[in-house]
Amino acid sequence: MVVGLLGNESPDSNRFTLVTPKPENGVRLQATLGNQNPTGLPMGAVRLSICKRRKNMKSVLFDLDGTLTDSSEGITKCAQLALTHFGMPQYTTEQLKVFIGPPLQDTFPKFGVPKEKVEEAISVFRSRYNTVGKFENRPFDGIEDMLKKLKNDGYHLFVATSKPERTAIEIMKHFQIDHYFDLICGASFDHSRETKSQVIAYLLEQVDTHQSVMIGDTVYDVKGANHFEIPTIGVSWGFGKNEDLIKEGAIMIAHSPDELYRDIKRSCQ
Repeated sequence: MVVGLLGNESPDSNRFTLVTPKPENGVRLQATLGNQNPTGLPMGAVRLSICKRRKNMKSVLFDLDGTLTDSSEGITKCAQLALTHFGMPQYTTEQLKVFIGPPLQDTFPKFGVPKEKVEEAISVFRSRYNTVGKFENRPFDGIEDMLKKLKNDGYHLFVATSKPERTAIEIMKHFQIDHYFDLICGASFDHSRETKSQVIAYLLEQVDTHQSVMIGDTVYDVKGANHFEIPTIGVSWGFGKNEDLIKEGAIMIAHSPDELYRDIKRSCQ
């Protein structure tokens, strides 16, 4: 059984409800992957990264967009620019928030961009995002205080984001929160590392971790962590839905950075 929070229950009420996880969530990586490796990396490298996670090191892996920062303004404006380029209609900000989290390659086709035009759409998106959009962003209230407390408590903090790694580093430096993290990992521009599971695999190849927990706001974070048997704490202030996070296997939902700090302490004892 997994402990989690369902629906819109108040954080002051009984936060913990027993939830039955999806069957595959409890299966070891080798059995889950079979001959279909979701990371796209050689299986030897993936197994090696798991075997390396043995030292007594409390590690917290954070998603970026929707977890540490509110990037909705920049991403939605850039998405609309790219869609307008192809003659698409104007969408609401809420409709465009689905661009936050998953790789752009996965999202543009859902809005009618032909497969052969997706790279062009991404190029238009980045023409604005790389100069203006990435800074139409802000850390959520209370995030820096939480990071500071975790760091002072001896936790090792990492970022695993589907955002291009170079862009993620620039954003975190801009908001002066990069120094809290041991390593910031993101997607590569050559498409060799795009999905959340690929980014996490890349991170685990470089770092020995133990007692790890993933923090994220969407099912992409939970699914990526599930591949490596890393539990996920969902956050309610991002762009996913609480019920979707729990359904995918998140062990609990935090409703504020202060609550998340306490949940991390409980999970990594």
